[in-house]
Amino acid sequence: MKEIVSRTTHSHIGAKIAGKRSRATFACLLVFLFCTVLALVPVWIKCILPYLSGISSVTSRVNDDAVRTVGYAGAVSGAPASEFQFISSSFNGNSQTEPVAPYPELHLRSGIFPPEAEREKFYCGRWHDFSQYVGKEVMLARNELCKISGQTNKAHPHTVMDKVQALQKADLESCKGKHPYCRDTLDLFKAGLSDIVLIHFGDKPDDVENLPFFSKMRDATRRRGILWPLNVQRHFGTMAQVDTGDRDWEEKKEKIVWRGADTGYDGERERIVKLMFAHTSNEVDIAFGPVLLNPEMKKFSRGGLSPDQMMRNKYLLSLDGNDVASGLKWMLYSNSVVFMPHTRFETWGMESFLKPYTHYIPLYRNLSNLSQQLVWAKQNDELCKNISNRATMFMKNFREYATAEKQNAEIEAELKEKLVRTYERVISQVFADNFTLSECS
Repeated sequence: MKEIVSRTTHSHIGAKIAGKRSRATFACLLVFLFCTVLALVPVWIKCILPYLSGISSVTSRVNDDAVRTVGYAGAVSGAPASEFQFISSSFNGNSQTEPVAPYPELHLRSGIFPPEAEREKFYCGRWHDFSQYVGKEVMLARNELCKISGQTNKAHPHTVMDKVQALQKADLESCKGKHPYCRDTLDLFKAGLSDIVLIHFGDKPDDVENLPFFSKMRDATRRRGILWPLNVQRHFGTMAQVDTGDRDWEEKKEKIVWRGADTGYDGERERIVKLMFAHTSNEVDIAFGPVLLNPEMKKFSRGGLSPDQMMRNKYLLSLDGNDVASGLKWMLYSNSVVFMPHTRFETWGMESFLKPYTHYIPLYRNLSNLSQQLVWAKQNDELCKNISNRATMFMKNFREYATAEKQNAEIEAELKEKLVRTYERVISQVFADNFTLSECS
């Protein structure tokens, strides 16, 4: 009897132990499965995202000029996959790459023209979220201000290019008839500027790091200056010619054209034109115009083309000069479609908000994929027309800088006042404790 009881007891104990082991094993299995699923989530996302992007549709043109929008568009179906994320920045086609745009976060709403608050943040750059100078930063800023004061030409400010100057309203009044930079800078005082303005004239960034200053352009990766519309007629004025000289998409030739001067970042234009000049055909016409800095480039020059002549073609090439190409605004505004490497710079025209296959057709910096992109464009004519339409709608928001029409005058005026207030909030800290430029010696 005792033996039977003992066996029964051992049997129950064994069952309990086995049950605990089974539950422990099951718990371990659940933990393993959970960890495995977590590890696979990034892989699944990578697989799913291209599919979701591929099914995004391209929207048609918004015809209501009063609507400040260009509609939404994701990746264009059928476009070369390699174009979506990276554009080569090397001429030999090696592994060096760079993002299509320097600020990916700005593209979250790329299908809609950004609201005033987003534009304010963009134009202010690094100074939008700046609170106050800390420790030795004020001393560094004042030292830099003294350097700026030393390179300022108050009698002839329009003769100092590519350097920041410290100017007052009277200095600018004296040269407003001599250069558009002076005339356009005076608008700062209409927007509420009280006294001294740190202003940068020219196309090449200055090395000022510790002070806010106004500028026509800036390096898109550094965002040092506060952007302001300067030399407006040169960069926006030609948009008015588009209204009278352009033609419908269907009336244009399937040809890509470019004319420009031999200026440019690191000799880039020279290398491109030398390469492409020999490939002139009924489909490609890329050459320097008659205005040249280097006489040796004359052999790569052809007769100039007016905007009206260029707009006879569906495809317009834009290449950075010393900064953003001066013709980019009117090209985007036209009924043609722009081919370009994404610009390294940004201006009042908000080039960093432009998105490939939404507002333009992207190219490698050495144009080695130009033939491929031309083939794609011809095979996707309606999509290219839609890309052109969206670029046109984007640029219509700047049309008042080219014409007498001021549909958005109140919005622009309020925006400019906010930029001036940001500048004065920061610069006032530098002039605190009765500091003046007379102390620079």
